[in-house]
Amino acid sequence: MSEVLEGTPIDREKLRSLAVIGRRSGARVEEGRDDNGRRWQATTDEANNTVTKRHDTRGEECQDVTIRAPAVRVATTSTEVRSGHQ
Repeated sequence: MSEVLEGTPIDREKLRSLAVIGRRSGARVEEGRDDNGRRWQATTDEANNTVTKRHDTRGEECQDVTIRAPAVRVATTSTEVRSGHQ
């Protein structure tokens, strides 16, 4: 897909479209371009965590990581200590 995006003149809407590539591990990869034409690639694993690779305005590669931890139930207890019983 990258050769087609770079080597062939295609309208901007097609460049912004997503491509989903399946993998045996269950990870899902999405690729596309943002409104400024910069490429990005997002990989989502089985736990629904996502790593997005992109290039910043200087052309350096950056990674954004989104961790979607499962909901955790928290319970608290308190103990009262009494002293000086009369």
